[in-house]
Amino acid sequence: EAQRNREQREVRFRVMEEFLKLRGRNETNSARWIAILEEGFTFTLPRTTYRHIVDEDQSQAADSNTSRASLEQVLRGPDA
Repeated sequence: EAQRNREQREVRFRVMEEFLKLRGRNETNSARWIAILEEGFTFTLPRTTYRHIVDEDQSQAADSNTSRASLEQVLRGPDA
């Protein structure tokens, strides 16, 4: 059980590491994202005054302090 937990933590760490790399270099190749994310993935960010909200109505209904976007919305960017 302890070994399984360590392995699970390692996999989660590697997925998060890859996620941050892809986001940091503004990766637009959806195949790279799909390889690490589960279907139905939702990206949630704290609401800020300087960040454009992709879907204002949806994010306000979900939580007034967060902005949520699907993978497709994230790849398209805020101006799409």
